[in-house]
Amino acid sequence: MRRTPIIATYVTTPLPAMVEAAAGTRAITRIFSSADVPEIAQGASARFMPQRNLYALLEATARVLGMRDLGLAYGRHLDVADWGLWGAYVRGAETLEGAFRRTERAMPYHVSMDTLTLELRGDEAWFIHRAELFGIIGYPHYAACAVAAMISLIRAFTDPGWTPSRIEVNLPRPRPAETWADVFRCPVVFDRSDLAVVLPRDLLVAERLSPSASHPVTTADLCRLVAAGAPCDFVGEVTEIVRSRLLYGDADIEGLAQLLALGPRTIQRRLAEAGTSYRDIVARVRVGRALELLKETDIPISRVSADLGYSAPTHFARAFRRAVGRSPEEIRGVSTCAMG
Repeated sequence: MRRTPIIATYVTTPLPAMVEAAAGTRAITRIFSSADVPEIAQGASARFMPQRNLYALLEATARVLGMRDLGLAYGRHLDVADWGLWGAYVRGAETLEGAFRRTERAMPYHVSMDTLTLELRGDEAWFIHRAELFGIIGYPHYAACAVAAMISLIRAFTDPGWTPSRIEVNLPRPRPAETWADVFRCPVVFDRSDLAVVLPRDLLVAERLSPSASHPVTTADLCRLVAAGAPCDFVGEVTEIVRSRLLYGDADIEGLAQLLALGPRTIQRRLAEAGTSYRDIVARVRVGRALELLKETDIPISRVSADLGYSAPTHFARAFRRAVGRSPEEIRGVSTCAMG
């Protein structure tokens, strides 16, 4: 029996609006129910669903809306920029080649078992998607959506009107075949072994068009997205909220109290009963986050300090050395040597 990959639910976020515009609100529930998929709330970026169910959802949508080329139509609504931390991570590279390399590493945090790889062939670069569930009902829609998402990533380093040299598709030639070429505005070759977006190799040095996210994303952030289950105790709940808030430099207990609908004193008391304190949790999460940023990014140490809410780099350095036994500069130096 074939294993079933799981995929992030944010890929379905634009679907209800598209269905509602074409067939009304009732059609949304009918489509999601027929595919045995709960209607996914927007912003549920840490949730996943069986990929087989996504295929069924796309097929059901195509049937209800009477759209043979549902994947091509839905692909217009897909943009990697909307895919939460995963999208921020892959788009955060300095160059297009860096973005491709990030997708290679980050794909398991988007969909298990599928792969995205960059292959260099002569003067061409091939951005290749290989799906575990290839050739089953619903895959043609999924393939079209995958191509659209791949192109959206490339356009973050080129321009909104960029088009590939060609697209190669592991699907039989449809009738009419021109539809794919009309949508993607480039030659499309069918009956190929892989699903690939082909572009000039010299485009790999293209730099990101927009500024990087104000708060960098690491692979550890992505790993936490797929951690099994929610925190099962109060300390775990507080820790996860602190980790999330520190992405934006916030660490005050008053802000946490508002999110938990508890008073600061109640929080401190319950943490004390569990053998810890809010200060200890913040310190632990800060150090962990600092290690991630020092090892996985090249942003200045002064910015690491500021992003984590320290009042001065010296305070950060002192707290870091006390916790880790080494200075931030020493950790950054070791990481640089390892990467080099």
